[in-house]
Amino acid sequence: MRNRLALLLPLFTLAILASGCPNQEKVERSAPASAEQVASRGEVLADSPSVEDGQQTKDENSGESSFEQSSPSSDAASLYTVSDADRDRIQEVMATVYAKLNWVAPRTEEAYIYALNEPQWLEKVPCWCGCARLGHISNRECFITDEGELDPHGAGCKVCVDIALVTRDLLAEGLSIGEIRKLIDEQYSGWGVPSTPTPYYDS
Repeated sequence: MRNRLALLLPLFTLAILASGCPNQEKVERSAPASAEQVASRGEVLADSPSVEDGQQTKDENSGESSFEQSSPSSDAASLYTVSDADRDRIQEVMATVYAKLNWVAPRTEEAYIYALNEPQWLEKVPCWCGCARLGHISNRECFITDEGELDPHGAGCKVCVDIALVTRDLLAEGLSIGEIRKLIDEQYSGWGVPSTPTPYYDS
């Protein structure tokens, strides 16, 4: 069981592409699994090789910009929704990051939706993108500030998004937050990038 679950995190394409992640130069890209490997394992992924970066589009009728990202990455994604107002807030954050970087992390919208619904779980897992240097304590702060505002940092950082979505998906599979924390730490601890000083929780 442990070996099967340990395969999940390395399947993500792990790279930091945003200038907001302090230690991006130290992060190496890991090879993604092929679609056949994913299908054969029957595992839930937050970012399969078929996923493309968020692309900005314009509604010709409204003239407003929006982002199209691939369909939800797992069954767990369908468990969460947000109000139209919150979705507009997420779109605004993504537009801000896209204007700066010409790119947003795949699955960004899903990560913000999850963070708005379950911030208490993301407060219990660390982020390993180097945002500890920004004063972050947990992965939650990559998406939502202490004041409840959306932080654009997560939209420009694939590591932040991957950690949030793997937390969501593994909780849905029945793992404890302590088990998830251990898997996340094992995946990222060798990168030479400091994690956030997140307290340890078993549940």
